[in-house]
Amino acid sequence: MSGRSKKDKRSLEIAKKIAKNLIAHRLWYSHTQTDLGKAMGVTFQQYQKLEKCTNRAYAEHLVRICEQFDWSIHTIFSDPDKVLNAWMRKEYPESMRASVRPNKFYAIKKKWNKLDEDAEKNYLRKE
Repeated sequence: MSGRSKKDKRSLEIAKKIAKNLIAHRLWYSHTQTDLGKAMGVTFQQYQKLEKCTNRAYAEHLVRICEQFDWSIHTIFSDPDKVLNAWMRKEYPESMRASVRPNKFYAIKKKWNKLDEDAEKNYLRKE
């Protein structure tokens, strides 16, 4: 028996939460997948697979990326919708939200929707 734990629904939900938060951080702060891969000490392709839930994230990679970009490790494990909404509230008053960052907000949501559509297939692919 392998030392890796079985991939199940609960593990998939955790992987999706981490992936969504990585996507949100990357797009909100205008980083590339290459930037985040370098910060984590992995290749662009390996990082890209984390965002697709094809590969799993290791704790040390997440700590490394949070230290590199001064992100709270707690936000990587938080509810992604709450994180994104908090950023919108903090950075922009209600009257400005529709005009200031809709491009980033909607780009993040679009990536999340794609992840939701493909995550189970991607996550279970390597079994």
